[in-house]
Amino acid sequence: MVVVLATTRVRYRYLLLHPTFTGAVAVLAVNDHLLKGHAPGWLTGKLSDLAGVFVLTIVLSVVTGRPRLAAALTGVGFLAIKISMDAAEWVAPIIGGVTRQDPTDLLALAVLWPAYSLAARSVGQGRGSPTASRASVRGFGGGRSLFDDCNELQSRPRRQGIRRRRQLAVCANR
Repeated sequence: MVVVLATTRVRYRYLLLHPTFTGAVAVLAVNDHLLKGHAPGWLTGKLSDLAGVFVLTIVLSVVTGRPRLAAALTGVGFLAIKISMDAAEWVAPIIGGVTRQDPTDLLALAVLWPAYSLAARSVGQGRGSPTASRASVRGFGGGRSLFDDCNELQSRPRRQGIRRRRQLAVCANR
């Protein structure tokens, strides 16, 4: 039997509905479509950078399924845009405008860690994540947690067989 995260896709869906992510999307939308037009300045630029790095990290985590890779790609890409004029010009049509290069913009990289932590916890890859120890066993439980399956298995009348012995062995090693 192989231990797998059977509900990873469901957890990613909940990640996109997480209040922190939806708040960052709202800040990004309001900032880029309202505030920048009415009161452009350093504050709107910093808000855009912070929210953009956070949102991109979460979206890439969902797309790739690997939060660490998503954080690395976001960090390297943001760094390239803010340091290299060629990279900024190349990505301008994709992000919808010219990127101003200011060394203080690199402070937005500080939100990589919270974004990575949120994504890793949501899919059970981070330390102390509530889902890390609740992996499901394929063919044993149909997506429920291992703890639920073990409790149900131990409360059922005894049936002997190789499958039951393997299931009990998995429960004993948790």
